[in-house]
Amino acid sequence: MKLKHLLVTSLIALLVSPVALATPVDKKVKKNLDKLGLIYEVDADNDFKMIMAINEDGSRSQLVFVSSKVYSLGGVDVREVFSPAARVPPGGLDAATAHEMLVRNRNTIVGSWAIWEENEAQMLVFSAKIPADMKRSELRDVIDAVAFTADPVEELLTGADEF
Repeated sequence: MKLKHLLVTSLIALLVSPVALATPVDKKVKKNLDKLGLIYEVDADNDFKMIMAINEDGSRSQLVFVSSKVYSLGGVDVREVFSPAARVPPGGLDAATAHEMLVRNRNTIVGSWAIWEENEAQMLVFSAKIPADMKRSELRDVIDAVAFTADPVEELLTGADEF
């Protein structure tokens, strides 16, 4: 009985584990980005990585990702379009900056600011969760919105154009 319980528990853990299967490249996103004429590369997570021009003179650009991974909730499939804006210093954001990000969340139509953690490093990221089957033109609008939202915060917080 204990062995059966252990086997069932192990099987469930494998099925829900995020590392159980790698997310394949989303062919629909690839097709849409190709038809939009966007230049991208596919990263190690199979996300689509793009550098978007922010101004005409090319003095600023912004790194934007479209995730191949799709999440389901109540029959709705969702993916993320996201852009890093700044590395978060050890100890986190100061109170004034954290407050500013929350205020910006309130005034943003699509997406929100969040701190993402990976391998003990933290990044301030702007992320929009969108329907996975979004129309091509709407996907372009979201990519632009994410880029144009993240870049001014990157410039404000870092004075640089790293992302």
